Amino acid sequence: MTAGRSPGATGAEEEARALRHFEKMGWKLLRRNYRTKVGEIDLVLEEPKGAVVFMEVKYRSGSDYGGAAASVGPGQRRRIGRAAACFIKEKNLQGRDFRFDVASLTPEGVEHIPAAFTVAGFTL
Repeated sequence: MTAGRSPGATGAEEEARALRHFEKMGWKLLRRNYRTKVGEIDLVLEEPKGAVVFMEVKYRSGSDYGGAAASVGPGQRRRIGRAAACFIKEKNLQGRDFRFDVASLTPEGVEHIPAAFTVAGFTL
């Protein structure tokens, strides 16, 4: 957490920074902070080639405890997968290409990790 900011404020600011990064590259925001009873997704984006990307945004002020992508554990992956299934059904996106990415943010910049994880048993 950055000094003087609450964890919630830090998360919102870093998600906004990640969103700006991807929008500069031509990505389109489909939904921010998509929440359901079964899970939540930080950013749902459409990349320029048309794939729907469920983006988990992780901020790290340093590398003391491992990389941001490593912090997306099995339980969180399942919750993201369940929320993604809800989003796909709600928006009638069946048949589209999609994947689960991580945006790892540090004070130095944004690292994009495409297809950072899969979700076991993920079906539509």
